[in-house]
Amino acid sequence: MRTVSGFLVAAVGLSLTMMACGQGSYDATGESEGTALNSINGLNSINGLNSINGLNSINGFNSVNGLNSINGLSSTVGLMTSDDGRQVVKYMAYCALAANDSLVKKDQNGVSYTFPGGLGICPALKTGASDDVCLEGVSACLMAHVNAFGIHVPLYLTSTLPSIGFGSDAQFPVEEGSFFGNLFNVNAHGGSTLPALYCESPSLAGNVVSGRIGANTASTIYKDPFGTNVSCDKGCTFHGSNTYRDGYQGCAGWNQAITVFRTKPYEAELAVLTGNAKGVPAKPNNSGSARVGYFYNGATMTFNNVYASTAGAHTLYVYFINATAGALNTSVSVNGGAAQTYSFPVTAALNNWDANTSTVTINVTLKAGNNTIKMTAPATAWGPDIDWITVR
Repeated sequence: MRTVSGFLVAAVGLSLTMMACGQGSYDATGESEGTALNSINGLNSINGLNSINGLNSINGFNSVNGLNSINGLSSTVGLMTSDDGRQVVKYMAYCALAANDSLVKKDQNGVSYTFPGGLGICPALKTGASDDVCLEGVSACLMAHVNAFGIHVPLYLTSTLPSIGFGSDAQFPVEEGSFFGNLFNVNAHGGSTLPALYCESPSLAGNVVSGRIGANTASTIYKDPFGTNVSCDKGCTFHGSNTYRDGYQGCAGWNQAITVFRTKPYEAELAVLTGNAKGVPAKPNNSGSARVGYFYNGATMTFNNVYASTAGAHTLYVYFINATAGALNTSVSVNGGAAQTYSFPVTAALNNWDANTSTVTINVTLKAGNNTIKMTAPATAWGPDIDWITVR
Protein backbone atom coordinates (compact mmCIF):
# COMPACT_ATOMS: atom_id res chain seq x y z
CA MET A 1 0.00 0.00 0.00
CA ARG A 2 1.05 3.61 -0.48
CA THR A 3 -0.40 7.06 -0.05
CA VAL A 4 -1.92 8.85 -3.03
CA SER A 5 -3.07 12.45 -2.75
CA GLY A 6 -2.81 12.20 1.01
CA PHE A 7 -5.04 9.14 1.31
CA LEU A 8 -4.06 5.65 2.48
CA VAL A 9 -5.20 3.31 -0.25
CA ALA A 10 -5.55 -0.44 -0.62
CA ALA A 11 -6.90 -2.99 -3.07
CA VAL A 12 -9.38 -5.73 -2.28
CA GLY A 13 -10.59 -8.51 -4.58
CA LEU A 14 -13.96 -9.97 -3.62
CA SER A 15 -14.92 -13.62 -3.91
CA LEU A 16 -18.67 -14.06 -4.18
CA THR A 17 -18.95 -17.61 -2.83
CA MET A 18 -21.47 -18.58 -0.17
CA MET A 19 -20.97 -21.82 1.74
CA ALA A 20 -24.35 -23.51 2.22
CA CYS A 21 -23.82 -26.12 4.93
CA GLY A 22 -24.29 -25.79 8.68
CA GLN A 23 -21.85 -22.87 8.86
CA GLY A 24 -22.56 -20.06 6.40
CA SER A 25 -19.66 -18.02 5.07
CA TYR A 26 -19.07 -15.14 2.69
CA ASP A 27 -15.40 -15.16 1.73
CA ALA A 28 -13.13 -12.33 0.64
CA THR A 29 -9.45 -12.08 -0.19
CA GLY A 30 -7.20 -9.05 -0.29
CA GLU A 31 -4.25 -7.97 -2.40
CA SER A 32 -2.14 -4.83 -2.58
CA GLU A 33 -2.44 -2.85 -5.80
CA GLY A 34 -0.96 0.46 -4.72
CA THR A 35 -3.58 3.02 -5.78
CA ALA A 36 -7.22 3.65 -5.00
CA LEU A 37 -9.25 0.50 -4.72
CA ASN A 38 -9.74 -2.65 -6.77
CA SER A 39 -13.02 -4.53 -6.30
CA ILE A 40 -15.72 -6.61 -7.99
CA ASN A 41 -19.41 -5.81 -8.07
CA GLY A 42 -22.00 -8.47 -7.47
CA LEU A 43 -24.72 -7.24 -5.11
CA ASN A 44 -27.44 -8.90 -7.18
CA SER A 45 -30.37 -8.35 -4.81
CA ILE A 46 -31.26 -4.84 -5.90
CA ASN A 47 -34.67 -5.39 -4.31
CA GLY A 48 -32.90 -5.69 -0.97
CA LEU A 49 -31.97 -2.02 -1.34
CA ASN A 50 -35.28 -1.02 -2.86
CA SER A 51 -37.33 0.25 0.09
CA ILE A 52 -38.29 3.89 -0.20
CA ASN A 53 -37.82 4.15 3.56
CA GLY A 54 -34.18 3.14 3.57
CA LEU A 55 -32.11 0.40 5.20
CA ASN A 56 -32.35 1.96 8.64
CA SER A 57 -36.09 1.43 9.04
CA ILE A 58 -36.67 -1.97 7.45
CA ASN A 59 -35.33 -5.48 7.30
CA GLY A 60 -34.44 -5.80 10.95
CA PHE A 61 -31.60 -3.28 10.88
CA ASN A 62 -30.99 -0.19 13.00
CA SER A 63 -27.69 1.66 12.56
CA VAL A 64 -27.94 3.23 16.02
CA ASN A 65 -27.12 -0.13 17.62
CA GLY A 66 -24.66 -1.43 15.02
CA LEU A 67 -24.44 -4.62 13.01
CA ASN A 68 -23.13 -6.76 15.82
CA SER A 69 -26.01 -6.46 18.28
CA ILE A 70 -29.45 -8.09 18.22
CA ASN A 71 -31.02 -4.63 18.40
CA GLY A 72 -28.85 -3.51 15.50
CA LEU A 73 -29.20 -6.41 13.06
CA SER A 74 -31.89 -8.93 13.95
CA SER A 75 -31.35 -12.65 13.43
CA THR A 76 -35.06 -13.47 13.41
CA VAL A 77 -36.59 -10.94 11.00
CA GLY A 78 -35.47 -9.10 7.91
CA LEU A 79 -32.12 -9.25 6.15
CA MET A 80 -30.63 -12.26 7.94
CA THR A 81 -33.58 -14.51 7.10
CA SER A 82 -33.10 -14.81 3.31
CA ASP A 83 -30.30 -15.26 0.79
CA ASP A 84 -31.06 -11.88 -0.80
CA GLY A 85 -30.98 -10.19 2.58
CA ARG A 86 -27.71 -11.83 3.54
CA GLN A 87 -26.24 -10.57 0.26
CA VAL A 88 -26.99 -7.04 1.48
CA VAL A 89 -25.44 -7.81 4.89
CA LYS A 90 -22.38 -9.24 3.16
CA TYR A 91 -21.77 -6.04 1.26
CA MET A 92 -22.58 -3.87 4.28
CA ALA A 93 -19.85 -5.71 6.22
CA TYR A 94 -17.48 -5.63 3.24
CA CYS A 95 -17.94 -1.89 2.77
CA ALA A 96 -18.00 -0.89 6.45
CA LEU A 97 -15.43 -3.11 8.14
CA ALA A 98 -11.67 -3.32 7.68
CA ALA A 99 -10.10 -6.30 5.91
CA ASN A 100 -8.85 -7.72 9.22
CA ASP A 101 -12.33 -7.70 10.74
CA SER A 102 -15.54 -9.67 10.19
CA LEU A 103 -19.14 -9.88 11.29
CA VAL A 104 -20.63 -13.14 12.61
CA LYS A 105 -24.43 -13.37 12.71
CA LYS A 106 -27.02 -16.13 12.97
CA ASP A 107 -30.16 -16.50 10.89
CA GLN A 108 -33.62 -17.45 12.16
CA ASN A 109 -32.63 -21.13 12.14
CA GLY A 110 -29.52 -20.63 14.25
CA VAL A 111 -27.11 -21.08 11.32
CA SER A 112 -24.08 -18.87 11.80
CA TYR A 113 -22.68 -16.78 8.93
CA THR A 114 -19.34 -15.02 8.71
CA PHE A 115 -19.21 -11.81 6.67
CA PRO A 116 -15.61 -10.62 6.11
CA GLY A 117 -14.73 -6.95 6.15
CA GLY A 118 -12.92 -5.35 3.28
CA LEU A 119 -12.87 -1.62 2.66
CA GLY A 120 -13.00 -0.17 6.18
CA ILE A 121 -15.23 2.78 5.27
CA CYS A 122 -17.18 2.81 8.56
CA PRO A 123 -15.78 0.43 11.22
CA ALA A 124 -18.01 2.04 13.87
CA LEU A 125 -21.09 0.56 12.18
CA LYS A 126 -20.19 -2.82 13.68
CA THR A 127 -20.77 -1.91 17.30
CA GLY A 128 -22.74 1.30 17.57
CA ALA A 129 -24.07 4.53 16.17
CA SER A 130 -22.52 6.03 13.06
CA ASP A 131 -22.86 9.59 11.82
CA ASP A 132 -24.25 10.51 8.42
CA VAL A 133 -20.78 11.01 6.94
CA CYS A 134 -19.97 7.41 7.78
CA LEU A 135 -23.29 6.07 6.53
CA GLU A 136 -23.04 8.07 3.32
CA GLY A 137 -19.75 6.32 2.57
CA VAL A 138 -21.28 2.87 3.12
CA SER A 139 -24.29 3.88 1.00
CA ALA A 140 -22.10 4.94 -1.92
CA CYS A 141 -20.17 1.69 -1.61
CA LEU A 142 -23.32 -0.45 -1.63
CA MET A 143 -24.68 1.30 -4.72
CA ALA A 144 -21.30 1.03 -6.47
CA HIS A 145 -21.47 -2.76 -6.10
CA VAL A 146 -25.05 -3.36 -7.27
CA ASN A 147 -25.80 -5.55 -10.24
CA ALA A 148 -29.43 -6.68 -10.48
CA PHE A 149 -28.51 -9.48 -12.90
CA GLY A 150 -25.68 -10.82 -10.72
CA ILE A 151 -23.08 -10.04 -13.39
CA HIS A 152 -19.65 -9.71 -11.77
CA VAL A 153 -17.56 -6.91 -13.25
CA PRO A 154 -14.08 -5.85 -12.06
CA LEU A 155 -14.21 -2.31 -10.64
CA TYR A 156 -11.72 0.35 -9.61
CA LEU A 157 -12.99 2.83 -7.02
CA THR A 158 -11.84 6.34 -6.08
CA SER A 159 -13.18 8.64 -3.39
CA THR A 160 -12.40 11.25 -0.75
CA LEU A 161 -13.06 8.45 1.75
CA PRO A 162 -9.70 7.83 3.50
CA SER A 163 -9.88 4.06 3.14
CA ILE A 164 -10.25 4.36 -0.65
CA GLY A 165 -8.46 7.50 -1.87
CA PHE A 166 -7.60 8.60 -5.38
CA GLY A 167 -5.36 7.25 -8.10
CA SER A 168 -5.56 5.59 -11.50
CA ASP A 169 -4.86 2.21 -13.07
CA ALA A 170 -4.37 1.75 -16.81
CA GLN A 171 -6.16 -1.58 -16.57
CA PHE A 172 -9.36 0.31 -15.65
CA PRO A 173 -9.72 3.03 -18.31
CA VAL A 174 -13.54 3.27 -18.51
CA GLU A 175 -15.06 5.79 -16.09
CA GLU A 176 -18.57 4.52 -15.41
CA GLY A 177 -19.90 7.20 -13.06
CA SER A 178 -20.36 8.11 -9.42
CA PHE A 179 -22.64 6.96 -6.60
CA PHE A 180 -23.66 9.03 -3.57
CA GLY A 181 -26.46 9.57 -1.06
CA ASN A 182 -27.67 7.92 2.14
CA LEU A 183 -29.57 4.63 2.02
CA PHE A 184 -30.06 4.74 5.79
CA ASN A 185 -31.77 8.11 6.18
CA VAL A 186 -34.68 9.37 4.09
CA ASN A 187 -34.29 12.85 5.52
CA ALA A 188 -30.55 13.20 4.99
CA HIS A 189 -29.59 16.69 3.73
CA GLY A 190 -33.13 17.86 4.47
CA GLY A 191 -34.79 15.74 1.81
CA SER A 192 -38.10 13.90 1.90
CA THR A 193 -37.29 10.96 -0.37
CA LEU A 194 -34.55 8.37 -0.09
CA PRO A 195 -31.36 9.93 -1.52
CA ALA A 196 -30.09 6.99 -3.58
CA LEU A 197 -28.18 8.88 -6.25
CA TYR A 198 -25.90 8.28 -9.20
CA CYS A 199 -24.65 9.98 -12.34
CA GLU A 200 -22.93 8.64 -15.42
CA SER A 201 -19.52 9.63 -16.69
CA PRO A 202 -19.57 12.24 -19.47
CA SER A 203 -17.58 9.79 -21.61
CA LEU A 204 -19.76 6.74 -21.00
CA ALA A 205 -22.47 7.58 -23.56
CA GLY A 206 -24.99 5.25 -21.94
CA ASN A 207 -22.71 2.19 -22.06
CA VAL A 208 -23.73 1.00 -18.59
CA VAL A 209 -23.17 -2.68 -17.84
CA SER A 210 -26.48 -4.56 -17.84
CA GLY A 211 -27.95 -4.72 -14.36
CA ARG A 212 -26.02 -1.72 -13.07
CA ILE A 213 -27.82 1.27 -11.59
CA GLY A 214 -28.66 3.53 -14.51
CA ALA A 215 -29.10 0.57 -16.86
CA ASN A 216 -32.02 -1.84 -17.18
CA THR A 217 -32.87 -2.49 -13.55
CA ALA A 218 -36.11 -3.15 -11.75
CA SER A 219 -35.56 -0.34 -9.26
CA THR A 220 -37.17 3.07 -9.50
CA ILE A 221 -35.59 4.67 -6.44
CA TYR A 222 -32.08 5.32 -7.81
CA LYS A 223 -31.98 8.71 -9.52
CA ASP A 224 -29.64 11.06 -11.31
CA PRO A 225 -30.18 14.36 -9.45
CA PHE A 226 -28.91 16.36 -12.42
CA GLY A 227 -31.62 15.13 -14.80
CA THR A 228 -32.22 12.38 -17.33
CA ASN A 229 -28.99 11.51 -19.15
CA VAL A 230 -27.18 14.46 -17.50
CA SER A 231 -23.59 13.45 -16.77
CA CYS A 232 -21.54 13.81 -13.59
CA ASP A 233 -19.49 16.75 -14.83
CA LYS A 234 -22.62 18.95 -14.67
CA GLY A 235 -22.92 18.68 -10.90
CA CYS A 236 -19.80 17.06 -9.44
CA THR A 237 -16.42 18.57 -8.57
CA PHE A 238 -13.48 16.91 -10.29
CA HIS A 239 -10.51 15.68 -8.32
CA GLY A 240 -7.27 16.52 -10.07
CA SER A 241 -6.37 18.89 -12.87
CA ASN A 242 -7.87 19.41 -16.30
CA THR A 243 -5.36 16.94 -17.74
CA TYR A 244 -5.51 14.33 -14.97
CA ARG A 245 -8.83 13.40 -13.46
CA ASP A 246 -9.38 10.32 -11.34
CA GLY A 247 -12.84 10.87 -9.93
CA TYR A 248 -14.87 13.46 -8.08
CA GLN A 249 -14.42 15.29 -4.80
CA GLY A 250 -18.17 15.32 -4.32
CA CYS A 251 -21.49 15.57 -6.11
CA ALA A 252 -24.50 17.82 -5.40
CA GLY A 253 -23.27 18.50 -1.87
CA TRP A 254 -22.50 14.85 -1.07
CA ASN A 255 -18.80 14.63 -0.23
CA GLN A 256 -18.53 10.85 0.17
CA ALA A 257 -19.17 10.04 -3.50
CA ILE A 258 -17.48 6.96 -4.95
CA THR A 259 -16.42 7.05 -8.59
CA VAL A 260 -16.27 3.73 -10.44
CA PHE A 261 -13.90 2.82 -13.25
CA ARG A 262 -14.18 -0.42 -15.26
CA THR A 263 -11.90 -2.58 -17.31
CA LYS A 264 -12.32 -2.24 -21.07
CA PRO A 265 -15.07 -4.47 -22.49
CA TYR A 266 -14.30 -6.49 -25.62
CA GLU A 267 -17.57 -7.27 -27.39
CA ALA A 268 -17.82 -10.70 -29.00
CA GLU A 269 -19.66 -9.36 -32.05
CA LEU A 270 -16.62 -7.18 -32.80
CA ALA A 271 -14.17 -10.09 -32.64
CA VAL A 272 -12.88 -11.79 -35.79
CA LEU A 273 -15.35 -14.65 -36.39
CA THR A 274 -14.89 -17.79 -38.48
CA GLY A 275 -17.07 -20.77 -39.26
CA ASN A 276 -20.71 -20.63 -38.25
CA ALA A 277 -20.26 -18.06 -35.47
CA LYS A 278 -22.35 -14.93 -35.98
CA GLY A 279 -23.91 -12.08 -34.09
CA VAL A 280 -27.33 -12.52 -32.48
CA PRO A 281 -29.28 -9.30 -31.75
CA ALA A 282 -28.72 -8.24 -28.15
CA LYS A 283 -31.39 -8.36 -25.49
CA PRO A 284 -31.54 -5.73 -22.70
CA ASN A 285 -29.46 -7.98 -20.44
CA ASN A 286 -26.67 -8.33 -23.04
CA SER A 287 -23.78 -5.96 -23.59
CA GLY A 288 -23.21 -4.07 -26.82
CA SER A 289 -25.27 -4.51 -29.98
CA ALA A 290 -25.19 -8.31 -30.10
CA ARG A 291 -23.83 -11.51 -28.62
CA VAL A 292 -22.22 -14.29 -30.68
CA GLY A 293 -24.20 -17.48 -31.21
CA TYR A 294 -24.07 -20.46 -33.58
CA PHE A 295 -20.69 -21.17 -32.04
CA TYR A 296 -20.08 -24.81 -32.98
CA ASN A 297 -18.11 -27.27 -35.13
CA GLY A 298 -14.75 -25.56 -34.74
CA ALA A 299 -15.96 -21.97 -35.17
CA THR A 300 -13.58 -19.36 -33.72
CA MET A 301 -13.68 -15.84 -32.36
CA THR A 302 -10.47 -13.88 -31.98
CA PHE A 303 -10.20 -10.82 -29.76
CA ASN A 304 -7.30 -8.62 -30.85
CA ASN A 305 -5.64 -5.80 -28.90
CA VAL A 306 -6.73 -7.04 -25.47
CA TYR A 307 -4.80 -4.69 -23.22
CA ALA A 308 -2.86 -5.60 -20.09
CA SER A 309 -1.11 -2.89 -18.08
CA THR A 310 1.46 -5.36 -16.72
CA ALA A 311 2.99 -8.63 -17.87
CA GLY A 312 2.16 -11.77 -15.93
CA ALA A 313 -0.88 -13.42 -14.36
CA HIS A 314 -4.30 -11.92 -15.12
CA THR A 315 -7.92 -13.03 -14.89
CA LEU A 316 -10.00 -13.38 -18.05
CA TYR A 317 -13.74 -12.87 -17.51
CA VAL A 318 -15.93 -14.50 -20.16
CA TYR A 319 -19.61 -13.42 -20.18
CA PHE A 320 -21.74 -16.16 -21.74
CA ILE A 321 -25.12 -17.94 -21.90
CA ASN A 322 -25.66 -21.70 -21.89
CA ALA A 323 -29.30 -22.73 -22.28
CA THR A 324 -28.67 -26.37 -23.17
CA ALA A 325 -29.11 -29.47 -21.00
CA GLY A 326 -25.46 -29.73 -19.95
CA ALA A 327 -22.09 -28.04 -19.76
CA LEU A 328 -20.49 -26.86 -23.00
CA ASN A 329 -16.76 -26.78 -23.73
CA THR A 330 -14.69 -24.09 -25.42
CA SER A 331 -10.93 -23.85 -25.79
CA VAL A 332 -8.97 -20.65 -25.18
CA SER A 333 -5.50 -19.74 -26.39
CA VAL A 334 -3.49 -16.59 -25.64
CA ASN A 335 -1.05 -14.99 -28.10
CA GLY A 336 -0.93 -18.12 -30.25
CA GLY A 337 -0.04 -20.42 -27.37
CA ALA A 338 -1.40 -23.86 -26.60
CA ALA A 339 -5.17 -24.01 -26.27
CA GLN A 340 -6.76 -25.06 -22.99
CA THR A 341 -10.32 -26.39 -22.81
CA TYR A 342 -12.77 -24.91 -20.28
CA SER A 343 -16.26 -25.93 -19.22
CA PHE A 344 -19.16 -23.46 -19.35
CA PRO A 345 -22.00 -24.65 -17.08
CA VAL A 346 -25.73 -24.41 -17.73
CA THR A 347 -26.89 -20.88 -16.85
CA ALA A 348 -30.52 -20.78 -18.00
CA ALA A 349 -33.61 -22.86 -18.57
CA LEU A 350 -33.49 -25.10 -21.61
CA ASN A 351 -33.53 -23.05 -24.83
CA ASN A 352 -33.88 -19.73 -22.97
CA TRP A 353 -31.08 -18.03 -24.89
CA ASP A 354 -32.39 -14.59 -23.94
CA ALA A 355 -31.48 -15.15 -20.27
CA ASN A 356 -29.01 -13.09 -18.27
CA THR A 357 -25.34 -13.64 -18.96
CA SER A 358 -23.13 -15.45 -16.46
CA THR A 359 -19.39 -15.37 -15.91
CA VAL A 360 -16.55 -17.86 -16.14
CA THR A 361 -13.13 -16.73 -14.94
CA ILE A 362 -9.93 -18.14 -16.45
CA ASN A 363 -6.36 -17.59 -15.29
CA VAL A 364 -4.21 -16.34 -18.17
CA THR A 365 -0.68 -15.06 -18.64
CA LEU A 366 -0.52 -11.86 -20.67
CA LYS A 367 2.25 -9.65 -21.95
CA ALA A 368 2.27 -5.94 -21.20
CA GLY A 369 0.39 -4.08 -23.92
CA ASN A 370 -1.87 -5.70 -26.51
CA ASN A 371 -2.69 -9.41 -26.54
CA THR A 372 -4.70 -11.81 -28.71
CA ILE A 373 -7.24 -14.16 -27.16
CA LYS A 374 -8.77 -16.84 -29.35
CA MET A 375 -11.78 -18.97 -28.44
CA THR A 376 -12.59 -22.13 -30.41
CA ALA A 377 -15.77 -24.20 -30.32
CA PRO A 378 -15.52 -28.03 -30.17
CA ALA A 379 -14.87 -29.69 -33.52
CA THR A 380 -18.12 -31.66 -33.51
CA ALA A 381 -20.24 -29.96 -30.84
CA TRP A 382 -21.64 -26.66 -29.62
CA GLY A 383 -20.04 -24.00 -27.47
CA PRO A 384 -21.92 -21.35 -25.44
CA ASP A 385 -23.15 -18.02 -26.74
CA ILE A 386 -20.48 -15.40 -25.92
CA ASP A 387 -21.48 -11.84 -25.02
CA TRP A 388 -18.20 -10.12 -24.11
CA ILE A 389 -14.88 -10.54 -22.32
CA THR A 390 -12.64 -8.42 -20.16
CA VAL A 391 -9.36 -8.92 -18.29
CA ARG A 392 -8.18 -7.84 -14.89
